[in-house]
Amino acid sequence: MNKTTTTVTGIALAAAIGSTVFLSTEDNTAVTNEGHNLTDDIAAVQVDIPEIENIQLDIPKITSLHVNQEQITSLCDEEISAQEIPVITVSDPTADIPRYATIIGEQQMLLRDKRNIQHDPALNSLASTTWEAWKKIYQDPLYLDYIMEYKPLSVTLRIINEVWCPKDHIQFKTMIQRLKEYRHWGYNAVLVCFDTSEKLMDLLCTVDYIKASGMKVVIVYTGGREDLHDSVFRDPANINRFLTQLAPRADALLLGWWRTSVHLFIPDAAYTNYIVKTARTANPDLPIIGQAYWGQTAETGTDPNDFRTTVACPENASAVLVMGMGYPGSANRQTLNSLFSEIASHPHKIALVAGERPYFDSHHSTNRTASENRKIKRSLELRLLRAGFQSTMTFSGDGSNGGYDKNKTENLCQEYQ
Repeated sequence: MNKTTTTVTGIALAAAIGSTVFLSTEDNTAVTNEGHNLTDDIAAVQVDIPEIENIQLDIPKITSLHVNQEQITSLCDEEISAQEIPVITVSDPTADIPRYATIIGEQQMLLRDKRNIQHDPALNSLASTTWEAWKKIYQDPLYLDYIMEYKPLSVTLRIINEVWCPKDHIQFKTMIQRLKEYRHWGYNAVLVCFDTSEKLMDLLCTVDYIKASGMKVVIVYTGGREDLHDSVFRDPANINRFLTQLAPRADALLLGWWRTSVHLFIPDAAYTNYIVKTARTANPDLPIIGQAYWGQTAETGTDPNDFRTTVACPENASAVLVMGMGYPGSANRQTLNSLFSEIASHPHKIALVAGERPYFDSHHSTNRTASENRKIKRSLELRLLRAGFQSTMTFSGDGSNGGYDKNKTENLCQEYQ
């Protein structure tokens, strides 16, 4: 019988046990009877399948298992004492709930910005050690009842932002060159940012250089990146250490920027007073700059178009930074009086200058040259001064700070490409 016949005979056997196979020749070509006289002489094959009775296995029952110390020793190179056998314990996953509920209750009562309770790692983690320190500050009459003394910011500032602590000599050299360019373009001050992760001595040397170059310095505690998952509530003792060293060198203190800006964090009086009082302890005449912002914050609605004005400007603030007017369509007195009526009469208003449109060089590129964008921002500075502002602070880039393109950073210690 050839291979084809063998295959067909296999089919008859497969059919008897309910399987399915396909008929094919050895070279996988189709088998037809075109041009051939084939005789169907394949008879059905009957296969007797034996009936399988129930199978019973006798499995010995283990009634007890006992291994004594001598048996263990015989299996090991050295003797194992009972004390060396680890004991595995399983903790109760609900054990921390009462403590966590207590902390959340305290934060709900003390903090205005409820969104930060969910996102700030210093607030929503039981492992954090800083909340207890901040809770004492929030409950201390020294900060609850503190009202700063008014100190005028008499000089007109044309601030360029921003400088972070250089990470190496290359960044320091880049900062020197870029600040030289901005001095040439008429800027007389620079915003210096810190979040307490820097090497304080390097930061102080940077500030000293900027001052020696003839530019004024506005300092700000940022709390980190423009990200809700960075912490505002870092170790207050560490914030104290930075502020008391920087304040005597500074010409003003801005109360919020990036993570601590009002669009991501609405400060309470105790928080603001801790920052101010700490800085004023080291420099009693330090001018303080508050914030006024138009846009979405923790207290706006869920509607993405629900923009509101939020003011975080304590009593007797020396100046107020106004954010939301630094574009061609809103750089006018009408916008100031309508959106920012609460601070429109403040004696020293600083306008934040953004550019032609939000993120004009990254997320919403206008494809203009750096020179063209500088001219647009200079035109906006002049318009805002005519609209009633006394000073300006201008983004060195497009305001995205590397969020959409890492080469479009505001940090003057890095090249802007």
